[in-house]
Amino acid sequence: MRLGEALSLRKKDFDFTKEPTMVSIQASFTKTREARETYISSEAKKLVLDLIRNKKDSDFVFADNFDSIMSVNLEETVFTDLRKRCGFTERYENSNRFVVNIHAFRAYFHTMASRINGTEYANALDGHTSYLGQYYRISPEDRAQMYEKLEPHLLIYGNGEQPGLLQDKLEGKNKEIDNLTRIIIEMKTDLEKIRKRQDRLEKTMPRVQ
Repeated sequence: MRLGEALSLRKKDFDFTKEPTMVSIQASFTKTREARETYISSEAKKLVLDLIRNKKDSDFVFADNFDSIMSVNLEETVFTDLRKRCGFTERYENSNRFVVNIHAFRAYFHTMASRINGTEYANALDGHTSYLGQYYRISPEDRAQMYEKLEPHLLIYGNGEQPGLLQDKLEGKNKEIDNLTRIIIEMKTDLEKIRKRQDRLEKTMPRVQ
C-alpha cells in the first residue's frame, strides 16, 4: 500500500475471517481512485489485532484522524525521528534521499512479489490500474494462494518455520562470527606449531661461546 492508503484504513476494512487476512482499500483513498483488495501477513495480523482491540468498526487503525496530507506528513516526521534514533542516516550518493525511507518498504515488496509471482501480480497488488483487471480474473482462492507463497519473504521476525528478515541477518552474522572464530583457532594452532618448531631448532643449534 501507499502510505496514504495505509493510513486511511478503518477496522472494518480488515477481514480476519479470510486466510490470509484480506484488506479492502476504498476507492476514495487510492491514488488511482479505484478500490482494490490486498493482504497482510500473519505476522502483521497479530500486531493489527492488538491495535484494534478497543476500536470501533469505523475507527482508523493507524491514525487518530485522517487528513490525507496532514496524516502523511505526520507519519513522515515520526519516521524521520525514528530513523535518526536508529542511526539509519545513510543517503544515496549525490542525493538528499535516505537509503532507509518509507517508500523503500513498498519497493522491497514489489521486488519480492515480482520474483515470486511475476511483475503483473506485483503491479496489481501495488495498485497500478492497468493490471487490476487481469488480477481479478484470477479466482479469490488462487489469489490467496499466490500471496501465501509470497508471505514468507515478507516476514520480519519469522513464524517459527520460515526465518524472517531479522533472523536471516542474525544467522548471517552468526555464520560470520563462526567463520572468524574458526580462523582464529586455526591461526592459534599454526602459531603453536611454529613456536614448537622454533624451540626444537633452538635446542639443536650450537651455542656460541
